[in-house]
Amino acid sequence: MILILPFWAKSQSFSGRIVDKETGQAIAGVNIIELNSKRGVSSNKEGFFTLKNIEFPLRLRLTHVAYKTYERLINSLDEGLEQQNQLFQLDLDSKILEGPEILPDPLPELVFSNELRHVCDFDFTESGLCVLAYQREKSLRSADQYENEIYENVVVYSTDFENRIRDSIPLNSGQFEFKNKYGKYPILSSDKHVILFKMDSARIDTIQIKKSVYSELMEPKIDSIGDVTYLSNFNPSYPAFEYYTLDSRDSTYTLLRYISDKFGMELMRSEFKYLSNRDRVDATNMSIRTGIDRKIIGAYMRGFDKQAYFETPNAPLFVMNDTVLIFDHHSDRLMKYSKWNNAIDSIEFNYHKRKRYDEKWMPNNAWDGEVYLDDIQQTFWTSYSRNGFTYLKKIDSKNAEVSGNKKLHYKYAERIRIRDGYAYYIYRPFESSQKKFLYREKINY
Repeated sequence: MILILPFWAKSQSFSGRIVDKETGQAIAGVNIIELNSKRGVSSNKEGFFTLKNIEFPLRLRLTHVAYKTYERLINSLDEGLEQQNQLFQLDLDSKILEGPEILPDPLPELVFSNELRHVCDFDFTESGLCVLAYQREKSLRSADQYENEIYENVVVYSTDFENRIRDSIPLNSGQFEFKNKYGKYPILSSDKHVILFKMDSARIDTIQIKKSVYSELMEPKIDSIGDVTYLSNFNPSYPAFEYYTLDSRDSTYTLLRYISDKFGMELMRSEFKYLSNRDRVDATNMSIRTGIDRKIIGAYMRGFDKQAYFETPNAPLFVMNDTVLIFDHHSDRLMKYSKWNNAIDSIEFNYHKRKRYDEKWMPNNAWDGEVYLDDIQQTFWTSYSRNGFTYLKKIDSKNAEVSGNKKLHYKYAERIRIRDGYAYYIYRPFESSQKKFLYREKINY
């Protein structure tokens, strides 16, 4: 018996059960370590565990990712045998409970809806929105108007961001589109006239402007810094244009940057060789009278701006604080200028391209060709379309690199604009009787 007793004592086992101190529920996956021998086991789904071939004293440590570490010392064999199937109670770790809460992306918010009219365009005011809505599109149109969207029973609404209407003004039927603001005032252009909206929290006041006055004096204006106004002679049917400044102190004009789609210019000038001899003579005579290059005249005679290969030049200008930024997508550079027209920086970018297998950069067909400025948070964004969904990426104005990939909840979002960390857009469910409503979706977290 003296020889057998040590062997019998060494082969003893120790069992226990681990539960939550508050609820009494079993805890699975608790690590039980015997610190002297460095051996350990884990509790099963009922909270039970067994340590075999133990030696006393036992130094037990119980650990779990959601609970506080628990330690106990069992000194003797008799004490251990008395504590078979011992109940261990663990306390929750409060640090785990105070960690970050992971929530799903919030659903888009409805900003404006009208059961009788579709939303077709909108713009921001100082304290809300200016929304353009129509009842239906004109179905019977002449041949020269066939490609244009002509709206009937049009109404302009002044609203807040909670779908509450402050005021409204009915308009005649026609073509309507919001243009760049003139200062802080939204401008609505139609096929007949231009309307400037002066809106406060209670009502809408309108100023009607002649189209000739608007096109000559107001449309070229992009933005301003103090006494310096930034203008352009942009023409959507010509592959080049200029940005220039007007200093109101001495009425001087200064060229800021010449934007040119070089490949588009080559294609345009090549149209001349396809003219008939008679048309070439007419283009040459017109060039003598006007001073315009005959190859440019010939390109318009052939309607090159209506060809599938023609692309409108894309180089938007933005004013952020006292810095002017031009995203020139034809030279792949972000140009920065001071308010005194001095070049500050020139940064190469390629977010509008994709790299091929042979390491060459090619146009990215998924890119939407848009750059958005959040003038509240002073951030830039661009968008990509894949399978009907729109993906937004933030552009770092310091190095022109993109980051993030925010996917908008709904497919086929229209008229996207960004303000104060939200993407605003027009949407109508596919094959639904619902009208087109205005939504917004949080893109900054």
